[in-house]
Amino acid sequence: MVVAEPLGNGGAYLQLTPTPEPITTVTMPRGLLELERFLEPVLVPTPLYWATRNAKG
Repeated sequence: MVVAEPLGNGGAYLQLTPTPEPITTVTMPRGLLELERFLEPVLVPTPLYWATRNAKG
């Protein structure tokens, strides 16, 4: 489940899961990587956190 809703003044509400989950769950790294890729056009250019974290092992 993904929710993306526009807010006033150009903001947005984004939700990856139906309920809050710890970052340590099995599904969160993939979801966070997908979120970073989605937001990449508007983020300050830096390496994707989850991609570099997973590459290091």
